[in-house]
Amino acid sequence: MSTKLKLSAYPKNIDLAKKGKQCSFSPVWYKDYPYLEYSISKDKVYCYVCSLFRRGLGREKGDPAWITGIDDWSKMKGSRGKNKMGKLETHFSSAAHSSALHDYLYFICNEKHVDKLLTKHERERMVELENKRVQNRKVVEILFDVVLVLTRNGLALRGSESSDDYGDGNFCDIVQLISRHNPVMKAWLANRSSRKYHTTYMSPRSQNEFITLLGEEIRQKISSKVKRSEYCSVMADTTPDVSHVDELSVAARFVDVDTLKPEEHLVYVKETYDKTG
Repeated sequence: MSTKLKLSAYPKNIDLAKKGKQCSFSPVWYKDYPYLEYSISKDKVYCYVCSLFRRGLGREKGDPAWITGIDDWSKMKGSRGKNKMGKLETHFSSAAHSSALHDYLYFICNEKHVDKLLTKHERERMVELENKRVQNRKVVEILFDVVLVLTRNGLALRGSESSDDYGDGNFCDIVQLISRHNPVMKAWLANRSSRKYHTTYMSPRSQNEFITLLGEEIRQKISSKVKRSEYCSVMADTTPDVSHVDELSVAARFVDVDTLKPEEHLVYVKETYDKTG
């Protein structure tokens, strides 16, 4: 519960004062009603627990004024008629307030309740999931590095289009080698059966995706350098590959503004069907 604010004097309602009625908030009310809250900026009173737990069973007939704020100070403590309690007593003895108070006390004293235990188990589960995400991220970083090293040296990732996760080729061989010395990769491969669809990110499809993502990243870096340079030239030519399919190659040549050295990069390769200008 927040600290009670007590002023030397409180704003007065002149109209109520002229009628000889209670015309301002009284800090004496705090003693009998500890869940009463006063707002200096709005000059209103609220019920602390009803404001926090405004919805739930038993609050259907509660007075919403104790949530939005009350500034009519008349008859706060005094009777509002024969056998009728003041506004404060009426609210703080109501079923709606009792229900909100029950929820409030349950909230602050539920260390051993089953809900608290479930929350603890949920936190443990979230920690476990986060550890798995960190492990997965490390594995993907290793796989990206393997692809980067192979492609940088112009080496094939695999020897066939096998659909098996553990196909032949340089990529799988290097990953297996790393797993002998890296506990993260070793655990990743050993626990493949416990993951959905036995995911390893080592299939030909995943390898192709790694190549595509790395290629896009490299093209973006080259594009950034080209935009920073003052001049650049573009070269394009076609040549048949080993399968006698014509491939269009596009290269960019420019001067790096940081090193002042000329650079030439292949940025685009695509099968072509037309050799006309």
